[in-house]
Amino acid sequence: MIKRLDDSDCCSSKDCRGVSKWTVWLVVETAELFGVGEATVNRLIRLHRETGDVLSNVSRCGRKRRFDLDWLRRHAEAFPNATRKERARDWEEELGSSIEASTIGRGLRQIGWSYKKSQPERAGAGP
Repeated sequence: MIKRLDDSDCCSSKDCRGVSKWTVWLVVETAELFGVGEATVNRLIRLHRETGDVLSNVSRCGRKRRFDLDWLRRHAEAFPNATRKERARDWEEELGSSIEASTIGRGLRQIGWSYKKSQPERAGAGP
């Protein structure tokens, strides 16, 4: 959609002083094309002008990960039948920090392990 800008458009407002009508048109069209607000387009243009890139360099959130996959790999190889709760308990005893069993489960999937596979021995079972 191409529209003609005249003096009554955004360029005459306080926010757009010194900006060409072409720039305003480009921002408006880009925002409509990608379904974002004009402020987002302006922010990305400014970020690209200042850094040469549009990817944010801000960290995602909160604390950095402190999950030792090497420890978990060694523990899984040494104790293949341990449950996630047992691994979490051993983590706390050895490393001194608490960890949830669900975090252990995610770590196990990351190192290629799934769930505990051995079945407990049943009395009277067998061929």
